[in-house]
Amino acid sequence: MTKVIAKTYSVVHDYNTILSYMAIGACLLSVFIYGMNLYSVIQQTVSLQKIEKDIVALKSSVQDLDTKYISLSSSITSEMAKNFGLHEAPVTAYINRTVSLGRVAILIPEI
Repeated sequence: MTKVIAKTYSVVHDYNTILSYMAIGACLLSVFIYGMNLYSVIQQTVSLQKIEKDIVALKSSVQDLDTKYISLSSSITSEMAKNFGLHEAPVTAYINRTVSLGRVAILIPEI
């Protein structure tokens, strides 16, 4: 029994430095992976903030353009349209609103 204990101690003692280096290497690898993941999260957060800022800017410009469009379209009369060469055309095809069309409209998300 003492020979087995002595032999086990000898094997562990011989490989002690190798096991220590392996443990330190595993810790360093874990720290590197953690750092890369942390950098990725920070980079994606910064990108998201820039995109949100761009969305706000575009939304305000679209609202301004929408307001201008409404003010311009409300000032157009049928006489002005005729002066520019526009005229009412007869409708050649009429699409009935069916139940399936309503379901398709429900599935389309609003922007």
